[in-house]
Amino acid sequence: MSTTLRQGLICAAVFLAALFYLNTLVGDCFHPSLDEGIYLEGGERLLAGQMPYRDYFAFTGPLVYWCEAILQHFFGRNMPPLRLPSTASFALMVLAVYAITSRLTNIGYGLGTAVIYLGYLSASTFMVIVNHRWLSAGLACLALWAAIEATGKAHRWRWCLAGAAAAASAWATPSFVLGIGVYLVWLALRERHHLVPFCSGVLLVSVPAIVWLAMHGALMPMINNLVWVASRYSKANSVPYGYSVGGPGPKWDDVTLSMYVRIMAGIATLRYQVAPIGVPLLVAVYGFLAWRGKLDTRIQLLVLSAAAIFLTSYPRWDLNQMLFVMAPFAILFALLAFRLPLLAQPPLIVVLFLWAFLNFSAAWRVAAEDPYFQTRAGLQRGPISMLEAYERLERLIPEGSTLFAFPYLPSLGYALHTRNPTRYSFLQPGMMSKEDEANALSDLQREPPRFILRQYFPEDQVLHTWPNSDRATLRMASIREFIDQRYVFVDVIQSIYFRVEVMELRQ
Repeated sequence: MSTTLRQGLICAAVFLAALFYLNTLVGDCFHPSLDEGIYLEGGERLLAGQMPYRDYFAFTGPLVYWCEAILQHFFGRNMPPLRLPSTASFALMVLAVYAITSRLTNIGYGLGTAVIYLGYLSASTFMVIVNHRWLSAGLACLALWAAIEATGKAHRWRWCLAGAAAAASAWATPSFVLGIGVYLVWLALRERHHLVPFCSGVLLVSVPAIVWLAMHGALMPMINNLVWVASRYSKANSVPYGYSVGGPGPKWDDVTLSMYVRIMAGIATLRYQVAPIGVPLLVAVYGFLAWRGKLDTRIQLLVLSAAAIFLTSYPRWDLNQMLFVMAPFAILFALLAFRLPLLAQPPLIVVLFLWAFLNFSAAWRVAAEDPYFQTRAGLQRGPISMLEAYERLERLIPEGSTLFAFPYLPSLGYALHTRNPTRYSFLQPGMMSKEDEANALSDLQREPPRFILRQYFPEDQVLHTWPNSDRATLRMASIREFIDQRYVFVDVIQSIYFRVEVMELRQ
């Protein structure tokens, strides 16, 4: 068997194993997150003929909506397939960690680094949901892998693949255009003869996307929305480096969680310290090595690309966002470990594998304690309190009803198979402008939904999560007044991840 064929088979095995692991672990989890419903609902609207930006509010690239619309077309309202863009992107990141590390060290180091990286993120499986960030990060890692493989070689098709993947990552999350810029500068300075293949890959993805948006009257609305993002989103989501907003992890007062799970999950939370501390240290070490002329060409490109991927999380440099961009830094850490004296490597490897095991164990034990229950989006599983809360919501809200989640819980509307009559899937307090509030109110007045899921965030909670929010737009008083005047209280539903008041339109 040739070396190329063997490496190809190992790469395929790594990708499929990571994908199977993630789909088994999180594909069917019931997770009423703040964000996932935005993209699920967006894909559903696109499938129904509505266009992002033109007909409904979208603040990121269109690729995630296209993916969700295609998957819903083939698989219907069934959550595991709908999470494929995120789980497959996650698996791509694991694959890139293996492939690049093994290329620059050896197969054993590559496999070990991939396992440890997978363990690192396993304790954060609550974040593996439908999200444009996973999609863009996975595609960026694919671009990096192709670029590393092509550097210094006559592999034009790999630079074309790098360009296509880098462009696709930017069509998922626009800030990933930084990666395209890094490759263009690199090629202009080092391998000018590969500029044409790389640019061909970028155009191969971007031209059809632009044409599609233009044909459907969504190109200029998208540009206008990107201007909105530059002003409203960037300001409200700006946080200091390493900011902690807390996460929807296990609640330690939940009696359904065993002591073992609590201990394991507590140890696993050490992952949060890796990014804010590890990234500056790695940058300092590799900066010193570059100054001493100790980095070969491929590692120089790896360092530059890692920096560009990391910068895409600006201005929201909180601990959760950093999880999306750590794959290149896992590779850089492995390369440093490979340089250590042979006697120093075994203790480090043992510690890292033990940590990975604890992360794997915590993730699986939490998942194993969750029962399955039938939802309007397929068979899913979650804590008992979640099951009870969802069943109460189903009894109160008939399938196909019109419903608006105010201000920010669109995933429940999708899980209940309802229809949102407004152009907004969410209204983030302190980020939406007065104009957004007026537009949403106009939609509500034109077609008042039968149900409102009202979840008022306390102002201190909003300001902790989004500390630079616009205080003048926190309350959205006109919409609150509309709800108070037109709706009656039905019930309050309390779960681990949400507490909502169910409101019904007055007869």
